[in-house]
Amino acid sequence: DPATLGTLDTSSPVTYKCSAMSSQYPDSEESTDQNLVVTFLSFGVEAKHSEVLNNTQATISCVATGLTKKLDNVAWEKPDSGGTITNNIDGYQIDEGTYDPVTNSQTTALTIPATANTDDAVYTCVIQSVEHGITADKTDVKSIVFSASANYCKMMHCEIMIFMMKFDVLIFIVGYLFDLFRI
Repeated sequence: DPATLGTLDTSSPVTYKCSAMSSQYPDSEESTDQNLVVTFLSFGVEAKHSEVLNNTQATISCVATGLTKKLDNVAWEKPDSGGTITNNIDGYQIDEGTYDPVTNSQTTALTIPATANTDDAVYTCVIQSVEHGITADKTDVKSIVFSASANYCKMMHCEIMIFMMKFDVLIFIVGYLFDLFRI
């Protein structure tokens, strides 16, 4: 009944009763009811952004969900620089990922080389899934880059020194920060 199916809650599996009768052998009896559990899958893509120190390698990814098989094609683009990224060219590495039947998902990843990771950038994950009728689902994924400047470290050194005068307990923490920032 279409009206019933239209209001069906597809967020969890539904159990139907099913029986069969042969049209080839009309004298055969109808089978007993069997439970048929139906799990509804909805296609989606989630971006997994990255935040790393500038001039270090970063990995970003897209997780495609609602699948029953491996994606038909995966590509990565960098729109602001003109196009498609090729695996193992200029240090970029593309991992198409493998289909996971337990989660009905596939994670594809792009590793950005340190030399290309100097400023914030947006990359696009392009997915093709014939089973869902999708020829080019595009999802933007951000590579966010930060830096630790010498001025910031010097400023932190001064602020920490003031705290040390007030709290002897911070001596250990300051030593750790000196090692961390190599001041």
